[in-house]
Amino acid sequence: MKSDINKEFLEMCTLVDKHKVISFDIYDTALLRNVLYPTDIFEIVSRELEENDIFLKDFKKMRISAEEKARKFSQCEDVTLEDIYQVISGDLGEQLSQTIKKIELSIEREFTVSNPFIKEVYNYAKANNKEIIFISDMYLPKEFITNLLIENGYDQFEDIFISGSIGVSKASTNLYSHVRKEMNINSSWLHIGDNMTSDYENALKCNLSAYYYKDIRTRAGIKKVNSIELSIMKAIQINYCESTEELNYWQRFGVNTVSSLFFGFTLWLINQVKGKDNVHFLARDGYLPYKLFLKMSDIIEGLPKANYLYASRRAYQIPNILNMEQSDALELLTAYNPSLGQRITIGEIFDNICLNREKYDQLIRNFGFYDFNDEIKTDNDRARAKEVLKSIYTDVTIVLQREKSLLEKYLIQNGVYECNELHVVDVGWRGSTQKAIKDITGIETDGYYFGTTHNVYDDILDHVHGYAFNLGKSHINAEKIMDNVMMYELVFSAPHGSLIGFREENEIIYPVLKEVENNSFLYECLSDVHSSVIVSVDKYIPYYKYLKNINIKDCLDGYFEFIEAKRYEDLIEFTKLSSVVGIGNSQDSQKYVTCTSIQEYYKNKRKIEQDINKNLWKNTLIIQGSLSELKRKDHSKKLQSMLGVSWITKEKIIKAIKNPRKAVKFIERRIKYLMK
Repeated sequence: MKSDINKEFLEMCTLVDKHKVISFDIYDTALLRNVLYPTDIFEIVSRELEENDIFLKDFKKMRISAEEKARKFSQCEDVTLEDIYQVISGDLGEQLSQTIKKIELSIEREFTVSNPFIKEVYNYAKANNKEIIFISDMYLPKEFITNLLIENGYDQFEDIFISGSIGVSKASTNLYSHVRKEMNINSSWLHIGDNMTSDYENALKCNLSAYYYKDIRTRAGIKKVNSIELSIMKAIQINYCESTEELNYWQRFGVNTVSSLFFGFTLWLINQVKGKDNVHFLARDGYLPYKLFLKMSDIIEGLPKANYLYASRRAYQIPNILNMEQSDALELLTAYNPSLGQRITIGEIFDNICLNREKYDQLIRNFGFYDFNDEIKTDNDRARAKEVLKSIYTDVTIVLQREKSLLEKYLIQNGVYECNELHVVDVGWRGSTQKAIKDITGIETDGYYFGTTHNVYDDILDHVHGYAFNLGKSHINAEKIMDNVMMYELVFSAPHGSLIGFREENEIIYPVLKEVENNSFLYECLSDVHSSVIVSVDKYIPYYKYLKNINIKDCLDGYFEFIEAKRYEDLIEFTKLSSVVGIGNSQDSQKYVTCTSIQEYYKNKRKIEQDINKNLWKNTLIIQGSLSELKRKDHSKKLQSMLGVSWITKEKIIKAIKNPRKAVKFIERRIKYLMK
């Protein structure tokens, strides 16, 4: 639990200790809805009506209007559900209106859950023998709400008071007077609720003690959403995250930021492979989709049996070199990605092919390399590396033939050759592993990916399928994702090592994994992210019928916004991570976020600008320093110059100060001033 949640819990328990009678508001306090707004229930009712072949034009608008009319004509301070449907019956008739009312009550029950935080406060009050009552300004029937409370664990209380049933409300203060009289309350009374006016200010006016419990939507800072699917999903996320103290940063990140992405991808995948006879999830990036697919297989019929197949570009694509022209093979063996800041040495090239360095020490010198630590920096360096490999290509093919044999045995062991056609799942981009599988097995192979680029291999062009973008389209999604491609590969990565090859023991083939990142904290974070995504999907599954058609945009926008926002608290956590961007035994680890001091920043601004463009989270920078350093005239003037239009509007630098509180406020004001 976040420390502020725990602090609030202790504060509320202290108040409970001081009072004999404890009353709770119900909705948005003791109970939560798994939709963002109460009126979203009416949209779901409308869809349920259509499922039952009852088609009404804009039922949601009709339902809201009926409630407004019922309130307008009521002689009481609140209305009942019966009053509302009496208005609806005037348009639809008694029989149909009663049918719809039953559906609304059913949907309310389905989408109502307990608030774990308030439930703990309730448990504390109960354990300390307090008189507990529930008070709500609500149109739903008393008996219905009573049952909801009991079903959600609030099974012991003195009484429940509902404004619609009684005819007076908290909004007028009269319900408090009614409760005091009915319960004969003469002792100390604490009321807890989420409405500042009716639950807090009005309670104080009636000589109660009161605690304002800020509703979860406000706590989470939720913006308005435009689809009922996203309303359900976001409500589930915030109801979980904002009411428990047990989640760390990476678990919250998993729930709030990427669970939608993975759930959307899994739903799409299900539709793609339904009716197929096999689906193979490729390690490492198919790890979490595999876990989620297994869960969905429990509730959806007609899905193929899923298999987790250890795979990597190193273990599949390099043995597949035997099926390539020599020039293409040399291109692949010496490839690296300088745009991501990746570096590679002649020694790493040899290691990736599993060639013994000692045997070729003199050879590389003959081609102008000093030793195996020489870095491939230029086209000329790469050309010389190709010539080295070309001169020993027979040795290369012998090694790769041995690797290919082990790979084929592994695929046989996993039943791959028993399939007439193959279906593989991976994070995506160009389809290199899919092509290798097709070339090695000779079996037609379809690939299902989070995304595929425009330069997919020609011979598999008609056999790739992308979720967020396919063959580079949609251009908007492709550009956003590929611009921060390592941020996506990060969340897809399994919390285990990368496959670098296979070994045979007692005629059984085992994968050989290596923790190439050499960062145990990274694997801990990935485990937390993945476990929280799985928990989130467990919470989505009961609402599958409502979520199954969620659109791609709703699933992707959360992570898009996260990456673009570059919030300080997120950057700080990502400074702890690094990843390897090469294949095989590459040792070149790259950071996600750069962290530097004020002094270092103004001394090396140009280099830092260049370096952060190669961060795995592009253009992310934290500048650290004390308030006294910032106030120094020489630093202040230089920072003011560098943090002007030329930098801040271009790169969105985030400032971090080691001395928080006053210092953070100071620097925020300074930055806002500079950005004017």
